[in-house]
Amino acid sequence: MTPELYRGPLESYLPSPGLRWLVQLRPAKLWADPELEGAVGRVVSAERLRAYVALTAANPRLIDEAWFAQYQLGSLWLFDGSRVGTAVEASLRKRAWTASKPTTTPPDLVTWTYVADREPSAVLRVGDHMVAVAERDPKLSSIVRAYAEKKLKRSPPALASVHLAPLASIDAAAPLRLFALGPFEGHGLDESEELGAGVLALSGALFVDGVSLCVRAHALGTWDASGAPLAELWRSRLLQILETPEVRALGGGALESPVRVECGQLRSNDERTRGLELCHAEARFALASVIDRLQWFGARTLGAIVNEGEAGSTGTPTPVAPSGSD
Repeated sequence: MTPELYRGPLESYLPSPGLRWLVQLRPAKLWADPELEGAVGRVVSAERLRAYVALTAANPRLIDEAWFAQYQLGSLWLFDGSRVGTAVEASLRKRAWTASKPTTTPPDLVTWTYVADREPSAVLRVGDHMVAVAERDPKLSSIVRAYAEKKLKRSPPALASVHLAPLASIDAAAPLRLFALGPFEGHGLDESEELGAGVLALSGALFVDGVSLCVRAHALGTWDASGAPLAELWRSRLLQILETPEVRALGGGALESPVRVECGQLRSNDERTRGLELCHAEARFALASVIDRLQWFGARTLGAIVNEGEAGSTGTPTPVAPSGSD
């Protein structure tokens, strides 16, 4: 008798070894909420959305949850397949340069490999529960399969790993979350690199609250706070980041209220994380201003691409920066 496949939360299929960062999306929630749909619709036009769905069959209104994880050698997409799984799979086969014959052993576990854009990839589908697409490193799908077949009970998935586990449940209802593993030397967190070097893991979340965009960030690590209070060090550095030209170009200068930062010792029963510090930061931005900047940035980027592809063309209008831009 064939053992029953594991059908758990999508994040419980994400491998831990080699992970750099991962993103959780709740597309259906974005489009079901009038405020969120309106915000997304101003950045992603209806025409672009229709073109994307026609190409990929991945209608965001029909996908409750999706994860994208970046690893050292490749990337992994996971999404619930209850409404679009077979359609997305068919679309991938249609667009592939070459594709293997699907295997269905055990039943309800469909696996196959393909090559697209000269990159080796693999697809795994667990019935109508979940679809996984591994790009550039097909072996990632083998690990997902091992989780589905309950063969890795002693190997914790990514969000159950020692430094991501304390962050996994924070802001769980957010329509978008980000996780990354440290340390972050050379990433611009601070000039002395002390803050970045001390970070073991980061998470972040986005919320839309009326006319505000709420951004939350959480850092787990160990730092020498013998000088200024740790919360003040983080707050000072975050304000510096918000003043950089790159962040201001995306609406970072549209703060509605002071950045709030709180730090304290992590409460943990795991001896491996005892004594670590956990810092929480929250910033609220004027949603309309951020969207204006994103629209301008997107149009500017698209215009550059078109002009590069059609040298000498004069038919592309020059985007106009929103009022108040630098």
